[in-house]
Amino acid sequence: MSRVLNVIGFSSCPFFQRAGGMANGLAREGKVTANVKALDPKPQFQEWLSKNRTNFKGAENHSTCPFVYYDKDFIGGCDNLFSWLKKNHPDANTTKEFNKFYPKI
Repeated sequence: MSRVLNVIGFSSCPFFQRAGGMANGLAREGKVTANVKALDPKPQFQEWLSKNRTNFKGAENHSTCPFVYYDKDFIGGCDNLFSWLKKNHPDANTTKEFNKFYPKI
């Protein structure tokens, strides 16, 4: 069974939009299965976050949008997702495309 890259956030957040673009790009390349989910409005995301972050090791103090995890492995937010991309999919076109936003990572 394919593992799923999950990006949860609220749709007006630019970091959620960017992380969703990374996840969907990897999915188009066949690297992962992506689940990008907007919980709107923002208070709905914040409620989900407060109820669910304790289910992920290392996410207990995560308080920002987006919330990214791979199956049950917490990745972090948008910047953490890009670091994960560079480590796990360095040759993916998506990684190369988003590198312009992260020249120092």
